[in-house]
Amino acid sequence: MDLEFHQIALKYAHLRVIDDTRQTHLMASLARYEQQETVLVVPHAVDEDHYVLIDGYKRVAALAKLSRDTVRATVLEMSEVAALVMTHVLRRSPQRSALEEGWLLHELAERHGMSQRDLALRLQRSTSWVSRRLALVKVVPESVEAAIRRGEVSAQVATRYLVPLARSNADDSEALMGGLGGEHVSVRAMGHLYEAYMQGDEEQRARIVSCPGLFLRARTELERPVPEVSNDAWHQVVRRDLEMATSICQRAHRCLSQHESAGEGKEINATWKHLRRIVVSVGELLTAASKRHA
Repeated sequence: MDLEFHQIALKYAHLRVIDDTRQTHLMASLARYEQQETVLVVPHAVDEDHYVLIDGYKRVAALAKLSRDTVRATVLEMSEVAALVMTHVLRRSPQRSALEEGWLLHELAERHGMSQRDLALRLQRSTSWVSRRLALVKVVPESVEAAIRRGEVSAQVATRYLVPLARSNADDSEALMGGLGGEHVSVRAMGHLYEAYMQGDEEQRARIVSCPGLFLRARTELERPVPEVSNDAWHQVVRRDLEMATSICQRAHRCLSQHESAGEGKEINATWKHLRRIVVSVGELLTAASKRHA
């Protein structure tokens, strides 16, 4: 049957992760071929003219953005719990993350009162599998979970790095997400952040979670290959770089003199500490070079 958007209750939208890339591809497909596969709904428990969406949240969102008037739906004559369980069992997908599975289990346990034993039987899984998935959900702070749902961090990144970080230090996992400020982070980049955090001392960890973007930019610069120069020209390259650095520092000095409050920013202070360490290291190398040529 065809349903208008106001007839569909998006009751379980919070169990899905937003994926902008997949959503864009889906919109393109729907715009070209129209809706080929129906969404799955169950009758609303209170309002007989409304339905609860069980499967097809991405299609409904895409059709709404395309300004379609209706959604083609198949009505399942069963309870919400039975429909959620059935679609999970029949539509096991490698794209469904462990966190999304955990959210579903948590929903069935907390809202619908199912025990872990019942969940294991109905979903055709072991009780240890159910327990592990529920543990994933319980350890992740709400702010981090919200960022995952918004698609700022992929569920894969969260499972591999944010969940272990939250187990180690929940406050730091929240601080890290706040430091990212909604910026999308790849699996590789988050791996670098996690590795540096686990290997760092207390001060280094504090800098990483407060200014993760700065850390990643600095790492990129360190990984950038040094341009090849001849033995006769290397000193000219170094002098030019130092002159550029001097000019940039002089400009920063003028700006700070005019806006003293800018020095209070955490990221500015962290950047300065990083720069100071580099300057000290350059000075040591220059001193050693001078002694060799003395």
